[in-house]
Amino acid sequence: MTFNTDALRGLLDAESGLYSPSRWTVFLPSINDKTKVNGGGVGDYNTDDLNLVCTNARVPGKNVRTIERNMGVSQRVAVGFEPGEATFSFYLSNQFTARKYFQDWMDTVISREGSFDVGFFDDYKADIKVETRDKLDQVVYTTTLQDCFPVTLNEIELNNQAQQAASELTVNIAFKNYVVT
Repeated sequence: MTFNTDALRGLLDAESGLYSPSRWTVFLPSINDKTKVNGGGVGDYNTDDLNLVCTNARVPGKNVRTIERNMGVSQRVAVGFEPGEATFSFYLSNQFTARKYFQDWMDTVISREGSFDVGFFDDYKADIKVETRDKLDQVVYTTTLQDCFPVTLNEIELNNQAQQAASELTVNIAFKNYVVT
């Protein structure tokens, strides 16, 4: 098969062009009603504001787990899947709101001090939704991460050289499954 630029142009026109990865919206869950493992409630967070400062979201892939089956011929067969993690980055305000939100959410998963008690899964899990949009701002693909919770709150670099740079926080989120609509 030879390359045909007219066929490529026709395909892209039929599918409204190429997707721009800068057109998306994240919807974080409210954690205001959750309780920390060692007692006490979390802060009062407006997730609409947090969604605005989300600078990067990685829609997860799916890894199929396989094993080798040898019945005369070696063959790989599927035995399940590994959902992996999703990664999100947020601008940090001078109030560190994004950091406090995820730290409080993590405190519903495991306590920060003492015996590091672990909470009940149903008490700390929540869903996160990521919508991708076309150039007309219409939702074309929605990924709902089910039963999420933060597992990694990455370090924040403090640096005298970057006095005018915006600081960001990156968070890794574990999830049970994701649904695409």
